[in-house]
Amino acid sequence: MQGVIITGGIGTGKSTVCRRLRALGVEVIDADTIAHTLLQAHYQEIEQLFGKACVEEGVVNRKTLGEIVFSDVRARKALEALLHPKIHRAMMDAWRVFQKAGQLCVLDIPLYYETQSVYEGFKVALVYAPKAAQYARVKQRDELSDAAIHARLEAQLDIEQKRQWAEYVIDNSRDEAHLEEEIQRFYRWLKECNACK
Repeated sequence: MQGVIITGGIGTGKSTVCRRLRALGVEVIDADTIAHTLLQAHYQEIEQLFGKACVEEGVVNRKTLGEIVFSDVRARKALEALLHPKIHRAMMDAWRVFQKAGQLCVLDIPLYYETQSVYEGFKVALVYAPKAAQYARVKQRDELSDAAIHARLEAQLDIEQKRQWAEYVIDNSRDEAHLEEEIQRFYRWLKECNACK
């Protein structure tokens, strides 16, 4: 089975694309879900690294932790060093299960390029929206200040750079009807990639 990673950036519409793929019968292994599980499982290390304010009664306060890691590069690197190897291992374990079953499957890794993880032999599909659209969508969707949105965008590699690196681009720069066409086109590509394996 051809391994395929779906990535994007904040506000590009990657979650929407993944929801539609699930509806089409594609298994989506979600790095964020795995990360949240692992984050909680390692709450004691989180408390040691980032302080008691990040853990309340054994539960990681993701909002407080997010404020710390998005405003401090060293803190973000420390969190990545803790979690990314564990996330990678869990993602690959899940992918191998679906591969063995012959089930169409993608890995949903929001910050694939930022993490510099190595998924050898995998192709990368980018859900693309220009930076102005990312900003506007996050502003509408989340209760974040302009400064917080700016910090999150700056913490990610530029979407235009990601577009150059990706093997496949799902364009979400227009309306919902256009995105649906792009999803259907990607779904056909995904099936074709796996038909020849």
